[in-house]
Amino acid sequence: MAADAAITGAERRSARAVLAPLVLLALMLVAACHPPPPPPDPSLAQPPEGPFEYPWEDPIVATVVGTPPGLRAALPENVPVDIRLLPLLPGRDVPEVFFYQRGLIYTLSAQPGPAPLVLIIPGTGAGPTSRLVDVLTRIFYAGGYHVIAVPSPTFPNFAVTASTTGVPGRVEEDARDLQRSLREAVDDVRTRIDIKDNDISLVGYSLGGWHAAFVGWLDETAAAQPIGFRRVLLINPPVNLYSSSRILDGFIDKIPGGISGLPMFFEEVFKTLSSLYTSSTSPSDLTSDTLYQAYLKLRPSREVLAALIGLVFRLSSTDLTFTADVIGDIGVLVPPEKQLRISTSLTPYLTHGLYYGFTDYLRNLLYPYYKRAEPSLTVEQLVAEADLKRIGDYLAANPRYRLITNADEIINTPAELAFLEKTFAGRETIFPRGGHCGNFQHTHVVAAMLDALAEERR
Repeated sequence: MAADAAITGAERRSARAVLAPLVLLALMLVAACHPPPPPPDPSLAQPPEGPFEYPWEDPIVATVVGTPPGLRAALPENVPVDIRLLPLLPGRDVPEVFFYQRGLIYTLSAQPGPAPLVLIIPGTGAGPTSRLVDVLTRIFYAGGYHVIAVPSPTFPNFAVTASTTGVPGRVEEDARDLQRSLREAVDDVRTRIDIKDNDISLVGYSLGGWHAAFVGWLDETAAAQPIGFRRVLLINPPVNLYSSSRILDGFIDKIPGGISGLPMFFEEVFKTLSSLYTSSTSPSDLTSDTLYQAYLKLRPSREVLAALIGLVFRLSSTDLTFTADVIGDIGVLVPPEKQLRISTSLTPYLTHGLYYGFTDYLRNLLYPYYKRAEPSLTVEQLVAEADLKRIGDYLAANPRYRLITNADEIINTPAELAFLEKTFAGRETIFPRGGHCGNFQHTHVVAAMLDALAEERR
């Protein structure tokens, strides 16, 4: 027995001697695949020397093409992103066609130590991993914040899993659903991150900026369980949701033949981008700069670029129309008695849905849905509800709110821009160019975003 024990001990020592370097090698490989998160970069918050320069005078070009590489802030290429899931709304019966929707998707980018927290609400039809959310996540992470991003209420995942009605678009319902979802996300991560001094700010861009205004208002004035935002930053928000929707819906008319001409337009766009990709000396490098490089080489007309904007928003409205129609059992695209299965072809419904812009959604889905319970409701009431002017006095008097937008913003009228300037006077940064979110990565704009959340503005 003693001899056997001695042999076993020797074997164990030998095994440890062999395994130790292998374990060390494995740890080194893991570290190489998952490098440590980048440290905060205070220089990003410093206002750059010299005036704001931006080459695109046409806001349509700016919206599509974005910021040229030479004018972009030096953001980290990658930050840690953990994709997480919140439970379905209690009692939500998910139709079989949405079998893959198992909970609300959100992302967490956690600093290694104590840090303030930024919550992000995306724009129309965007989820927590969309391109502009990724840009904002990298900006605020590099600025030293934990970052959480949730989907827009107009993103199908939100409509199915977190929207109380399943028919997004009515501002106070959406604001309540967002406030609850944001609070649940914060509660979900409290054991994983250290929120310094419980410092939480809210940031929204485009439609998400409009939502952020109402979520902040609701959180302060009516929420049973408030989050308590130190700052609320609105970036490129619309003023009236349906005024902006009419503008965006109008861009689809730039497609020759309108919606009927969409197949030919798709074919031409993909053919052009494919030829650009295959002719590149380094096609694998054509990632976020594809549109910029395509614009420089092809110089498409303003009408084509406007059509691209219209197409992007029309695809979002199609997704929203289909999802809300099924969840709300409205019967616009899908007959109420029709049970969509996993195997059901959705092509006919989505093709039909392409004819529904956001203003069509208002009149044909949102309005009929709410009129069931409110017979006296009018379309005009819904339009008036969806206006920042409703809470204009609150926004003007509240020092926690900040605004960043552009003088050539394409989704607001001159009168609406004047309203924003007056309402946020002294708390606004308005750049002369950039269109709709086209200058997000510009050094001046990045500095303004971080400055807007600073304890004391520079």
